Amino acid sequence: MRAWGRSDLQRDPETDRASHPFIYRLYRQFCQGIYGWAAPVYDIVADMVSGGQWDNWLALMKDEIAEGRVLELGFGTGRLQAHLSERKELEVHGLELSKDMHQRCSQRMKSKSLKSHRVRGDGTCLPYRHEYFDMVVATFPEEYIVQLDTLRELNRILVSGGKVVIMGRWISLRSKFLGSLFPVFYRAPRQEECEDLISKAKAVGMKARIENKVLQNVIHHLVYFEKIDQHGPEAI
Repeated sequence: MRAWGRSDLQRDPETDRASHPFIYRLYRQFCQGIYGWAAPVYDIVADMVSGGQWDNWLALMKDEIAEGRVLELGFGTGRLQAHLSERKELEVHGLELSKDMHQRCSQRMKSKSLKSHRVRGDGTCLPYRHEYFDMVVATFPEEYIVQLDTLRELNRILVSGGKVVIMGRWISLRSKFLGSLFPVFYRAPRQEECEDLISKAKAVGMKARIENKVLQNVIHHLVYFEKIDQHGPEAI
């Protein structure tokens, strides 16, 4: 559901979703609205589509973050921003294109007396200096997050050995029957997609892998990118 940076709602749908063009068009129109005029109901919708497990899903991401300077791309209404900002060992930053989401996030942070460094910007042209972040996280991003332009920017702003963790790029259901009912929303990555990730990561100086984590009836296919240590053996 996350749509950060340059709006890719005008891009062509993924080829694997082409067999469901009408449903996918509706889904993308919904995403466009939820980041604009319908932003006030975003959290309600998120809880509904996750079966009330949204915060538990976010806990998977929280567990991935140890310490240091972290950037959340597409922070939406700020649920993860707030959780991360409660941790004293983190310096939390956020980037989001939607003005409405910035307003929702600001309201959440103010109500909890929390602070983070947030900017409105484009995920394909990050307004940060080189090697600034220890980690970048994103939840439920649109497909261009794995495009080369984006990966180059992520690689640029990460310290050597820094990591990117993406949750929600792919989610599948343990029940094959239920999964077949929601092919646009829930599915596992295909082999060629995994190979494509590895190839793109290598092209920009990173390593990529996908790790499956099961939470109740849902399988989260977490995507990891790691900037190759410029002084390590892999840099030779």
